[in-house]
Amino acid sequence: MSVRFRRSVLLAAALLIGATALPHPAAAQAARAADLRYPALPSFEIPKPQRVVLDNGLVVMLLEDHELPLVDATAVVRSGGRFDPADKVGLADLAATVLRTGGTEAMSGDQLDEWLESRAASIEASADVEAARVTLSSLAPDFPAALRILADVLRRPAFEAGKLQVARNQAIADVARQNDEPLDILFREFQKTIYGGDSPYARTATHASLGAIPAKTWSPGTARASTPSG
Repeated sequence: MSVRFRRSVLLAAALLIGATALPHPAAAQAARAADLRYPALPSFEIPKPQRVVLDNGLVVMLLEDHELPLVDATAVVRSGGRFDPADKVGLADLAATVLRTGGTEAMSGDQLDEWLESRAASIEASADVEAARVTLSSLAPDFPAALRILADVLRRPAFEAGKLQVARNQAIADVARQNDEPLDILFREFQKTIYGGDSPYARTATHASLGAIPAKTWSPGTARASTPSG
């Protein structure tokens, strides 16, 4: 038997085996969507967080998950863009950015970056219309030290002037590109139509409003005094 013939026989056998291994059509397929039947979903219990009120009135919501050795924390403050003065729209966004990048009274922004990077941790700040948020993520063994730094970021920010200028330049660049995406224009104009152009829910930062925010606004004492309570 030649080699070519043996190869032909093996190929034919492989094709036959493959054809017989293919799944056959179901004996009775559903003709309508209403005839489809699905297995019951597995039971699922929604975890419930623990609510703790500290002596200073701070409400803490704790939800435990020990699947990974990570701890995430989020601080939410009733603040945001709706508290911006009419001539300084964009102040809340700049405050959130420099709150994180500007460091604290005990640690510069660059030192804070190095500390977090060396521990695979992160602290980020953001602001929307209704609230400002600062988030923390770290490995469980590093959490006590990371939590102390988070407290410093919230209570004793430095607002470095150089970091403020970088954040302002980035915000000005964003304003210059605000008409690049049609969808962004649509949402911006839709909000003005719904709320009115002067509403805090429809205002947008401009070159003039960002330029009206002076560096002296960012002294730590002034920043703490101007934060809305509650």
